[in-house]
Amino acid sequence: MAVFPFGAVVHKQRQIVALFRAAGATSSNRATTAATLGVQEGLAFRILLRHAVVREVGEQRVYLDESSWESHQKKRRRLAFIIPGLVLLCLALTAGIVFWATHRYFAHRATEVREYACLSTRPVCRITRRSSRPAPQAAPAAERQRR
Repeated sequence: MAVFPFGAVVHKQRQIVALFRAAGATSSNRATTAATLGVQEGLAFRILLRHAVVREVGEQRVYLDESSWESHQKKRRRLAFIIPGLVLLCLALTAGIVFWATHRYFAHRATEVREYACLSTRPVCRITRRSSRPAPQAAPAAERQRR
């Protein structure tokens, strides 16, 4: 399916409605053909027909239904506020989940018990988890010398 610029379609719809208003084709007894008005039956015109803004009364005669046009515009304005709001909400939720996950990952990495041997002559390093167990006490100097 091809993607059409939404603003161009709306602009074209407004032009079509202006042509119908200028010709006075706003009721079923004043209906006229689209060719008489110089309206091309393209995408914008088909959308107006589908939403019953432009109504067909027979023999390809059409007229503008003003009340349908007003409700169509209100619906479009409402969607213009709802859709960006939903996009912002999704972005905020995604950012929150990413922040929560990375915070949780790094908090877990900082508290886990790891033992690793250094490549140099340093002794084995230990990072211990915060727990209720008391930390091991250093051996007195006399015991260290015996070892």
